[in-house]
Amino acid sequence: MPYKRALSSGKSKQLWDRLDSIWKFDGPTSEYLQKGLAIFKAQAFECTISIESLRALLASHGIRRVWQLIDVQDIEPYYEIETNLLDLQYDWDRYWTSGEFDWIIWASHEHSVTVGGWLLDSIKAAWPGWREGIWDPALD
Repeated sequence: MPYKRALSSGKSKQLWDRLDSIWKFDGPTSEYLQKGLAIFKAQAFECTISIESLRALLASHGIRRVWQLIDVQDIEPYYEIETNLLDLQYDWDRYWTSGEFDWIIWASHEHSVTVGGWLLDSIKAAWPGWREGIWDPALD
């Protein structure tokens, strides 16, 4: 049975606060790359980086479990899940990271995937044309 543990309200708030203090998702999209983040069009991302290869990238860095947070009022609990349960969904904004907060995935309801930290470097290495997949809301 795959591992999935509900997080307490206190732990969830602690994770949100830490996530916000480290990644700060406000500001113009053009500033994201300067912060070590890139926003990709979901379709372009998933055509090149399959969910299996994304999970494998995490596993290659020793990531076995991730925190999954959903940015919807009154939706709890949030979970700690096995990496193999990670699945990009775009109904609400969903975030994944682990204890070091040195990487992030954000699947947005706007059908974009934001990636940051060392994981972005791994994505760039696996996807030579990654710049072509960048999402620019000004063009949508």
